[in-house]
Amino acid sequence: MNFTKFRTLVFAIFTMWHLSSACFSQSESFIQTPGKNEILDATKRTHPRLLAGKDDFQQLASNIKTNQLLAEWYKKIHIQGEKILNEPPSTYE
Repeated sequence: MNFTKFRTLVFAIFTMWHLSSACFSQSESFIQTPGKNEILDATKRTHPRLLAGKDDFQQLASNIKTNQLLAEWYKKIHIQGEKILNEPPSTYE
């Protein structure tokens, strides 16, 4: 092994050792994982996967009434949704 490779290897090992010892020596600084009940209490009771809330949907409905472009988009999406609802469910093949 030539000197450059050896020096790089020693540097990498020293860096990993130094970083790992710094992390483990300060165990009180680790992030505390909240418990199940704490997570559930902090979760909204509305649909948690939606980024828009009730107020956002009300604002959108209001904008659809006054904005022609949004009204056209809504109409197209609504027609596509109605078609999907009338199709048979997809099957796993």
